[in-house]
Amino acid sequence: MKNRILALSLLGLSSSVFADSELPSSVFADSELPSSSYEMTVAVEEQSLKHDFPSVKFDYLGQTLTTSVDECSYTGTLSEDDDNTILLSATMSCTYESGSSYSEMPDFVLKHEGGEASMSFGDGDTDMWTYSVTVKKLDL
Repeated sequence: MKNRILALSLLGLSSSVFADSELPSSVFADSELPSSSYEMTVAVEEQSLKHDFPSVKFDYLGQTLTTSVDECSYTGTLSEDDDNTILLSATMSCTYESGSSYSEMPDFVLKHEGGEASMSFGDGDTDMWTYSVTVKKLDL
Protein backbone atom coordinates (compact mmCIF):
# COMPACT_ATOMS: atom_id res chain seq x y z
CA MET A 1 0.00 0.00 0.00
CA LYS A 2 2.84 2.38 0.88
CA ASN A 3 4.47 1.72 -2.51
CA ARG A 4 1.16 2.29 -4.29
CA ILE A 5 0.73 5.67 -2.61
CA LEU A 6 4.32 6.57 -3.54
CA ALA A 7 3.74 5.56 -7.17
CA LEU A 8 0.50 7.55 -7.36
CA SER A 9 2.19 10.55 -5.72
CA LEU A 10 5.00 10.38 -8.26
CA LEU A 11 2.43 10.14 -11.03
CA GLY A 12 0.73 13.32 -9.84
CA LEU A 13 4.10 15.07 -9.56
CA SER A 14 5.16 13.89 -13.00
CA SER A 15 1.90 15.04 -14.51
CA SER A 16 2.22 18.50 -13.04
CA VAL A 17 5.92 18.86 -13.89
CA PHE A 18 5.78 17.77 -17.51
CA ALA A 19 2.34 19.03 -18.48
CA ASP A 20 1.97 22.45 -20.04
CA SER A 21 0.23 24.94 -17.81
CA GLU A 22 -2.26 25.61 -20.58
CA LEU A 23 -3.29 22.73 -22.78
CA PRO A 24 -4.27 23.63 -26.32
CA SER A 25 -7.95 23.32 -27.03
CA SER A 26 -9.04 22.47 -30.51
CA VAL A 27 -12.43 23.54 -31.74
CA PHE A 28 -13.15 22.89 -35.38
CA ALA A 29 -15.78 24.43 -37.59
CA ASP A 30 -17.36 21.92 -39.97
CA SER A 31 -15.10 23.07 -42.80
CA GLU A 32 -11.94 22.72 -40.67
CA LEU A 33 -12.33 19.10 -39.58
CA PRO A 34 -9.10 17.17 -40.09
CA SER A 35 -9.15 14.50 -42.77
CA SER A 36 -7.75 11.85 -40.41
CA SER A 37 -9.03 9.78 -37.55
CA TYR A 38 -7.04 7.87 -34.95
CA GLU A 39 -7.39 4.62 -33.04
CA MET A 40 -6.01 4.47 -29.50
CA THR A 41 -5.21 1.46 -27.32
CA VAL A 42 -4.26 1.90 -23.64
CA ALA A 43 -2.82 -0.44 -21.02
CA VAL A 44 -2.12 0.38 -17.39
CA GLU A 45 -0.39 -2.09 -15.11
CA GLU A 46 -0.07 -1.50 -11.38
CA GLN A 47 1.56 -4.18 -9.28
CA SER A 48 -0.42 -7.34 -10.09
CA LEU A 49 -3.38 -5.64 -11.82
CA LYS A 50 -3.36 -5.08 -15.58
CA HIS A 51 -6.01 -2.99 -17.29
CA ASP A 52 -6.16 -3.48 -21.08
CA PHE A 53 -8.74 -0.92 -22.14
CA PRO A 54 -10.79 -1.52 -25.30
CA SER A 55 -9.58 0.51 -28.29
CA VAL A 56 -11.40 3.73 -29.12
CA LYS A 57 -11.59 5.71 -32.37
CA PHE A 58 -11.13 9.48 -32.42
CA ASP A 59 -13.02 10.91 -35.40
CA TYR A 60 -11.28 14.29 -35.10
CA LEU A 61 -8.59 16.03 -33.07
CA GLY A 62 -9.94 17.72 -29.96
CA GLN A 63 -12.38 14.89 -29.27
CA THR A 64 -12.60 13.41 -25.75
CA LEU A 65 -13.49 9.73 -25.37
CA THR A 66 -13.90 7.31 -22.46
CA THR A 67 -13.15 3.59 -22.44
CA SER A 68 -13.73 1.25 -19.50
CA VAL A 69 -12.58 -2.15 -18.31
CA ASP A 70 -13.50 -3.91 -15.08
CA GLU A 71 -13.76 -1.22 -12.39
CA CYS A 72 -11.67 1.43 -14.21
CA SER A 73 -12.45 4.20 -16.71
CA TYR A 74 -9.89 6.01 -18.87
CA THR A 75 -10.81 9.35 -20.45
CA GLY A 76 -8.48 10.76 -23.09
CA THR A 77 -8.37 13.83 -25.31
CA LEU A 78 -6.33 13.74 -28.50
CA SER A 79 -5.51 17.24 -29.74
CA GLU A 80 -3.12 18.97 -32.11
CA ASP A 81 0.08 20.06 -30.36
CA ASP A 82 1.76 21.76 -33.32
CA ASP A 83 2.08 21.16 -37.07
CA ASN A 84 3.93 17.86 -36.64
CA THR A 85 2.69 16.44 -33.32
CA ILE A 86 -0.44 15.46 -31.43
CA LEU A 87 -1.01 15.57 -27.66
CA LEU A 88 -2.74 12.89 -25.60
CA SER A 89 -4.04 14.12 -22.22
CA ALA A 90 -5.95 11.71 -20.00
CA THR A 91 -7.32 10.74 -16.61
CA MET A 92 -8.05 7.35 -15.10
CA SER A 93 -10.44 6.53 -12.28
CA CYS A 94 -11.12 3.21 -10.58
CA THR A 95 -13.66 2.12 -7.99
CA TYR A 96 -12.65 -0.88 -5.90
CA GLU A 97 -14.30 -2.53 -2.90
CA SER A 98 -11.60 -0.94 -0.73
CA GLY A 99 -12.09 2.57 -2.15
CA SER A 100 -11.58 4.61 -5.28
CA SER A 101 -8.73 6.33 -7.07
CA TYR A 102 -8.37 9.15 -9.59
CA SER A 103 -5.20 9.98 -11.51
CA GLU A 104 -4.20 12.59 -14.04
CA MET A 105 -2.10 10.58 -16.45
CA PRO A 106 1.17 11.90 -17.87
CA ASP A 107 0.74 13.72 -21.19
CA PHE A 108 2.22 12.08 -24.27
CA VAL A 109 3.30 13.98 -27.39
CA LEU A 110 3.32 11.80 -30.51
CA LYS A 111 4.05 12.28 -34.20
CA HIS A 112 1.06 13.34 -36.28
CA GLU A 113 0.98 9.87 -37.86
CA GLY A 114 0.69 8.30 -34.38
CA GLY A 115 3.05 6.03 -32.48
CA GLU A 116 3.68 4.35 -29.15
CA ALA A 117 4.60 5.80 -25.78
CA SER A 118 5.13 4.33 -22.33
CA MET A 119 6.10 5.45 -18.84
CA SER A 120 6.98 3.31 -15.81
CA PHE A 121 7.59 3.88 -12.12
CA GLY A 122 9.15 1.33 -9.86
CA ASP A 123 11.23 0.34 -6.92
CA GLY A 124 14.71 -0.70 -8.03
CA ASP A 125 14.48 -3.05 -10.99
CA THR A 126 10.78 -3.76 -10.45
CA ASP A 127 8.15 -1.76 -12.32
CA MET A 128 5.24 -1.10 -9.99
CA TRP A 129 3.25 1.02 -12.43
CA THR A 130 3.36 1.14 -16.25
CA TYR A 131 1.24 3.28 -18.58
CA SER A 132 1.39 2.46 -22.31
CA VAL A 133 -0.49 3.85 -25.30
CA THR A 134 -0.57 3.11 -29.00
CA VAL A 135 -2.13 5.66 -31.35
CA LYS A 136 -2.63 4.75 -35.02
CA LYS A 137 -3.63 7.17 -37.74
CA LEU A 138 -6.44 5.64 -39.79
CA ASP A 139 -6.88 6.15 -43.51
CA LEU A 140 -10.24 7.56 -44.52
